[in-house]
Amino acid sequence: HCEACAIAKSHKTTLPSAATFRASRTLELIHSDICGPMQTATIGGARYMVTFIDDHSRLAVVKLLKNKHEVMQHFVDFKAQVENATGNRIIMFRSDNGGEYCSHQFEDYFAKHGIIHQLSTPYTPAQNGVAERFNRTIIESARTLLHDAKLHNSFWGEAVATAVYLKNRTPHRALQQQSPYFLWFGRQPDLRHLRVFGCPAFAHINDVGRQKLDPKGKKCIFVGYSATQKAYRLYDPTTGKIIVSRDVTFREHRLSDTNMQVSSAKPSSDTAELHIVSNSNSCNMPTAATDESIIKHANRHAPFINDAENNSSDSDTKEE
Repeated sequence: HCEACAIAKSHKTTLPSAATFRASRTLELIHSDICGPMQTATIGGARYMVTFIDDHSRLAVVKLLKNKHEVMQHFVDFKAQVENATGNRIIMFRSDNGGEYCSHQFEDYFAKHGIIHQLSTPYTPAQNGVAERFNRTIIESARTLLHDAKLHNSFWGEAVATAVYLKNRTPHRALQQQSPYFLWFGRQPDLRHLRVFGCPAFAHINDVGRQKLDPKGKKCIFVGYSATQKAYRLYDPTTGKIIVSRDVTFREHRLSDTNMQVSSAKPSSDTAELHIVSNSNSCNMPTAATDESIIKHANRHAPFINDAENNSSDSDTKEE
């Protein structure tokens, strides 16, 4: 082409239709991206979410953020957790050119730990396609969960956590129809504990928390799975708080019974929030109630990748 045509008819070149590199082991390559700000803050005040995705297994971890400056600390925590769990080291980290990823603090940390930072070309999000597409899929799933359950938008953090929890246990085309959970833990996930998001749930009240003639159960809304316990996360409309309970009775066929009372009013701003999406498999959670629900605020230091089947704190042993 002549110089005039090169100047006047310039266009982007075609991108590869498939990935040219796939990691051969866990933690060889981590994809990351930030999504937000959302127009509505979560119950705990977050407006952003950051994803960390293992290229080999496609297992994903999502953290909710109040501002982008929290990304660095979340990555440090994530790195320590997953490297300790697998015995492998993170070799490459792929992200866009966002200031939160390109800060001197981040680059110094990468250099200190020998991590290769791969950056996408400006205005070419497809080069960070794994993380970009994952964020779109999760946001669409969370939006669908909220709409179906008729919950207020401030529950988007709980919906995102649930969507990631389910996606980590769903067969993936890029993994030859295996699930991220299977490639990470080496066995198939148990799905018997899964429940319908937003359905009415009745949590048992322990004897310590009630008197003789007081009710033995409390009507709540099921909003997800605990990251640190073999238990469910429930929203209590009367207190505006998230409670964690193992002993819950569900009414999955009556989805609209409980939801309408929270769709018109935003819950209390001091409600606990799920900041870390666990990949624990809570297969031994019963559907009948017998124990006290525990009001639990978010644990910022909870495990990122937690195999609850091996959680010795429960009475039984061994259970993306």
